[in-house]
Amino acid sequence: MTIAIVLPDTLASVGLQHLLQTYFDIPSQCFASCESFLASQPEQYDGYFVNTDAFVAAMEWLLPRRQRVVLVTNHSFKQWSGMVLGISQSVEDVVEQLSECIRTIKRNNNMSEMQEELSLREVEVLRCVANGMINKEIADCLHISVNTVLSHRKNIVAKLGIKTVSGLSLYAVMNGLIEAK
Repeated sequence: MTIAIVLPDTLASVGLQHLLQTYFDIPSQCFASCESFLASQPEQYDGYFVNTDAFVAAMEWLLPRRQRVVLVTNHSFKQWSGMVLGISQSVEDVVEQLSECIRTIKRNNNMSEMQEELSLREVEVLRCVANGMINKEIADCLHISVNTVLSHRKNIVAKLGIKTVSGLSLYAVMNGLIEAK
């Protein structure tokens, strides 16, 4: 596991890097700007520790990976459903939060590795589902039977672990399969 730390504050970056190495034996790379981070082949990292400015600056790249993003802040963000690391706490509390974040990143990485790739036809069906089409409409549009549509939907649910139409729609938007309306 390797972590990217994208914080303009050198002291916070180095301190976080030290905690990750000392307490968890996890290597990390510090970046002072989103530009340097995005130029460094960011997909090589398993997790991303960023502040709010960095998140906004690299949102297009980070948002689809938000389950591996830790927001480093001294504020509480109730609207953020992801992981938050509060920096205005005792060392013990920060280490405890780091431990939970690392467990979550590892779990999310394992889940994404288990997800199989969707076939081209499954992607087409997913796009149709995300655009609000019913099974009959999908079958007519793709020139396949309704039973084949049902089989593809079953495979999509099995591969992604997402059962609801709204969840599939969100997945399609977050992965660039359709545009948000």
